[in-house]
Amino acid sequence: MIPARHHDRVNHAEAWMQESFGMTNRRYTRKQRQESLEVCLHDALRVMDNAGVDDLIPKWRREEGLGPRGAKQIISERAVIALMLVQMRVDGDLRFNNMANTITMLTNSQRERMGIRKHDITQSNWYDRIWSAVERLQRLVDAYPGPRKKLPTPESYAAILAARDPEACERKRVRLSLLCNRLVEGSVLLMPRELRRRFQGNHALDATKIPLNGKYGGPSSARPDGHHLSASYDGGWWVRNGSHDGSGSTSHDKRCWAIEAEITTMVANTPGEAATFPLLANGVSFHKPGAIKGEGLRLVESLLSRGYIIDHFIADRAYLPNSVAEELQLPLAKLGVKLVFDYKDKERGKMAQYEDLILVGGVWYINIMPKSLINAHALYEQAHEKAGKDKEAIRTAKENLTQRLSERKTFRMKPKGIRRPNGSRQFMYPDPSTYTVANPKTGELLSIDKKTIVVPLATGKGDKAHEAVKFGQEYPHDEEKWAGYYGLRNTVESQNAYIKDSSTEDIEDPKKRRARGNTFASLAVTMALVSANIRKILTFIRAHLSRVEVTSKNRSFENTYYSAEDLPSYDNKSAATPPESPPPED
Repeated sequence: MIPARHHDRVNHAEAWMQESFGMTNRRYTRKQRQESLEVCLHDALRVMDNAGVDDLIPKWRREEGLGPRGAKQIISERAVIALMLVQMRVDGDLRFNNMANTITMLTNSQRERMGIRKHDITQSNWYDRIWSAVERLQRLVDAYPGPRKKLPTPESYAAILAARDPEACERKRVRLSLLCNRLVEGSVLLMPRELRRRFQGNHALDATKIPLNGKYGGPSSARPDGHHLSASYDGGWWVRNGSHDGSGSTSHDKRCWAIEAEITTMVANTPGEAATFPLLANGVSFHKPGAIKGEGLRLVESLLSRGYIIDHFIADRAYLPNSVAEELQLPLAKLGVKLVFDYKDKERGKMAQYEDLILVGGVWYINIMPKSLINAHALYEQAHEKAGKDKEAIRTAKENLTQRLSERKTFRMKPKGIRRPNGSRQFMYPDPSTYTVANPKTGELLSIDKKTIVVPLATGKGDKAHEAVKFGQEYPHDEEKWAGYYGLRNTVESQNAYIKDSSTEDIEDPKKRRARGNTFASLAVTMALVSANIRKILTFIRAHLSRVEVTSKNRSFENTYYSAEDLPSYDNKSAATPPESPPPED
């Protein structure tokens, strides 16, 4: 019996469940337990329909001159994408033997829906069929072509690089990006429309390492001309510090042969609010460790091409402010995006100047602001170092920093309206009656009696022209509002950990995806993001159906949740029903 006070929320959540998964939560939960492969296939095909994969593959085949002539393949490129999605949902293990075993466990009807044309499950060549399908898919999207059956010598590796056509490689890189982001978007579109509309455009960006197989033989500073190279020769050494480029590192226990995945994640609309929609990954790109040049902008362009608005854009220092301004900050500024990021210690203080204004902590102040306020962080670092282990002195240093940051407000310029089409923005000067500043040499009282000023995008000259755009952000650095929005970046870091959980997608373990090369690893990460998004949508909806606290112990059981099927008003005939299970086969 469902208490009357819960009827509305149960009806509402079940409507979301019907929209996302085509059935009530009770039916979905039962099918997860009794027909888990059917549930995984059902969800995978919904994602692929949303993603429009069926339109991409034929188009790319035509562009490569691969027409429909000849015998049809038993496993098409579309089918192998569906198979990888199903396998990621099942256990995250994309080894070909494992996927071949899954094919034999499907019914004829399920294989046909996936796009597999033959059903001779007693034959032993499903491994080779999967391999062939993956190879055909990679010929369309692999920006790093080359043989990987054995370790190359430096000479053969040089020949592989020389044989690559830069134009073709770039074309396929664009295709891979489109395919991966379409699939991720397909999973986002599983989210009920009402929940998608709640998202107001706050995004966080971060990169995470994706370990590769075949690290042995990878180049190093100790052996740059070794007798062989890695089989996954387009990867690179990843280290935790700095830009993560570990190409010069020789510390084996602190480096990893990997690529990096950039992931954008939807974050909460307001710091501190409870989630009002699932916080999903909605963009991804890939590169060698440390080679992030241009990747941030590519992700932004992908988001915009799919209709997203970008309100706040939150990233770590590798992207903001370390990117070349013209390659990330400037395009974002022209879009009116609100940036939120951190600084290195040496970047705090005065960052840029325009007429009688100075940029400090990412925002504009009048240039007569006292130096003690401009250099608040430097003074704090000095006091902290001097204090040593003296807790009272450290506490005093922190209090002084907080006080100085608060006193800056008196001298702060106030933005008036949004950026203009040319990127400039109008600011209002602070009221001179609210501050008292004297020239330290003459004692003369200083003030600025202007009302407003328009600050252009280019506030400097030469390579410093966009210094203010490079270091500027929406909120004063280290103040409460900035800290709240910057804290939303934890969402994308949690996302990275989410797909590396050994009990689910486990993308941290390269042994679960033995195929070599960057492209297969990129596809695997994409499948992991899709799978994680599906889990997050399901978790969010189920939280609104819960009758007790949901834990890892009880989340897979029906009686953990209320069901609309138990409501007096439930209409079984009008409710969406799950796909019919095929009859038993001989």
